[in-house]
Amino acid sequence: MPAMRTLATPTNHPAAVRETPSTSQFQPEIQGLRAVAVLLVVLYHLWPVRLTGGYVGVDVFFVISGFLITSHMYREVQTPTRVWEFAAGGLAALIFNGRQYSGPLATALAWAGMALIGYAAVTFDSATPFPGWWAMLPVLGTALVVTCAGNTGRTAPRWWLSRRPAIFLGDVSYGVYLWHWPLIVVLPFILDHDMGTLEKLLVLTASTFLAWITKLTVEDPLRRGRLLKKCLRAYLFAAAGMALTVAICFGVTSAAYSESSPNRSAELGACYGPGALEPANGCGPVVGTEAPSPAPAIVTKQNTQPLHPGCQAKAAGTDVVSCDLGVDASQASETVAVVGDSHATAWFPTLEALAKDRGWRIKTYTKSSCPVTAAVRILASEKTDSNQRDCLTWGQRVARELAVDKNVGIIFTASYSTAFSFESPGNKPFKDPATDGFAEVWRKWLTAGKQVVVFDDVPRTTGEDVPTCLARQHDALACAVPVSKAIPPNTAITNAAKAMSAEGLTRISLHNQFCDDRLCYPAVGSVIVYRDFSHISAEYARALAPYIATQLP
Repeated sequence: MPAMRTLATPTNHPAAVRETPSTSQFQPEIQGLRAVAVLLVVLYHLWPVRLTGGYVGVDVFFVISGFLITSHMYREVQTPTRVWEFAAGGLAALIFNGRQYSGPLATALAWAGMALIGYAAVTFDSATPFPGWWAMLPVLGTALVVTCAGNTGRTAPRWWLSRRPAIFLGDVSYGVYLWHWPLIVVLPFILDHDMGTLEKLLVLTASTFLAWITKLTVEDPLRRGRLLKKCLRAYLFAAAGMALTVAICFGVTSAAYSESSPNRSAELGACYGPGALEPANGCGPVVGTEAPSPAPAIVTKQNTQPLHPGCQAKAAGTDVVSCDLGVDASQASETVAVVGDSHATAWFPTLEALAKDRGWRIKTYTKSSCPVTAAVRILASEKTDSNQRDCLTWGQRVARELAVDKNVGIIFTASYSTAFSFESPGNKPFKDPATDGFAEVWRKWLTAGKQVVVFDDVPRTTGEDVPTCLARQHDALACAVPVSKAIPPNTAITNAAKAMSAEGLTRISLHNQFCDDRLCYPAVGSVIVYRDFSHISAEYARALAPYIATQLP
């Protein structure tokens, strides 16, 4: 194995390890790495479908910041208490204390670090559980580069990251990071159409230019001026800046909340929500005549603040997680179950609304990215088959448990089935795994005397987060999708339900509450339909309850 040595060992001490001097030491490759980070973020915002994991540039920034800030604190005050909170960057600074490694092995590790960052940027997407342990890839990659990029030859990342264009972009990286997003939001309003490739390149160029001007006129004068010469003043200035940022964010959030009207349903009457798609109501524009309520900023919070935390099992593992919703068991006239992946979880608000009218006790059995099927579901973004095996085992347990539970009379099931492909399990070949796997489970429940109710898969979106799209687009129809794309013919759960309708299964079809003959809409009757790129919002789920009630036995 090639040896790994420290860079620039003094000639009079051949075996010495070079320590970071007490004065500030410039590392040009870190500026280059900043350039890589900001490019990943900006290109992801401009071309999210092409660079699906570009958001990991933010993680690269964090590691660099932790490394530099902790190194500075360690040199200045020599009290590294609690600096471990800067995570990998801080730990790298403390462990290596300014040392960088060179040699063949170090060069290989540095390139491996760059490869980890690149791999994450290209392969990660919105389906990647992030942040989570997957974040270790770009974090570890960045830590490897900042500690092992010591070689100065062309074969090492340090040489490439230290070129003038990379250093320049690294110097203005924070400005680019701050400028590019306002331009992305504002430019479509000015142009009155979505940005094309030319406009996106213009945003990239303008962001860099504005960041350079900002650095010359704001950053450099402040950093080099007398105001921040003293350490205490610098920290006070930073604290004031953070306080101002928090205040601005609070103000923006408050403004977003103030756009929402709790009485919008009463104000719009029959034209609220899905009623706007009924021609007899004469409601005008399907998306509504009023601003969506709740506002996009509030709807998107449902992704991080679920209505019932802990009631959905994670993708990994086989434990069955169940919650009781609806009326108390002692007052229930019927016990129903809701089963499936996160798209089944999205129907909780609907079933709760129905439970109030029908006296239902609801038992939940949902798991992230896991439809209940006898087939093996395949998710392209997963790197191993571990979750596949866990999902199949979990689904078998849930199917058996519900079949023998004499208290459960109705089973509701749903799935984001267009997100998966399906294969036959090793012990049972299916003619069509996509539909036959669902059908086998449903037949067992029907044979056990259960009523089985299947929700059609909800229409697909553009792939962009819908609240975000609505917030940045001048015309909400820019976020709509043609029916032919929103409802593809390979919708497994819908096709399976159609095939089994004659066997006593109840299929819930809501095509007319999402779409007309031409488009499927991101907002209907001033209600945002989706909380992200695929899950229906809690508000729209509740608004659909009367339409579902008419289709139940």
